[in-house]
Amino acid sequence: MSIPIILDKSTFQGLNYKNVIELHRYYLVNVTPLLVSEILGDLSKEEKEGRIIPKQEVINLSKKMFPFNSYVNMNYKSMIEKSILGTQPKTDNRPYLTATKSINTPNGKGLFFIETEDEISIKRWKNGEFKSIDEIISGIWRFNTKSDEVIALVSGSN
Repeated sequence: MSIPIILDKSTFQGLNYKNVIELHRYYLVNVTPLLVSEILGDLSKEEKEGRIIPKQEVINLSKKMFPFNSYVNMNYKSMIEKSILGTQPKTDNRPYLTATKSINTPNGKGLFFIETEDEISIKRWKNGEFKSIDEIISGIWRFNTKSDEVIALVSGSN
């Protein structure tokens, strides 16, 4: 069984597609909602001469996101809620996903999962399809992560 791994955006950005495939060979890559938000945040970056345009950067990162056997993990707030309620599943190196229904068949039981909004969005971004809401969310993300309060909180200089 592979070891789970969570990547931050800078590490993910530094990997080429071949590296991502190789990573999936040895690890179970856990894609967090935060990584998805950070990638979308690049959409509202300023264009700089000599650098890849922000929209293309989001497209490129999205293309590396799901080579195979990857899913966007459940939001941490849902995981905390399930933990408090005592319904959190075992941690057996699988991503935490939200099942939409249980299935009972003559051969056994199972769960039915649908793609999350994040997964659907990433598939659109791969094709260069951005909705106006993507641009709005990107702008809000970039504004909030650059605020003086957030920077002071992260750096510990309150």
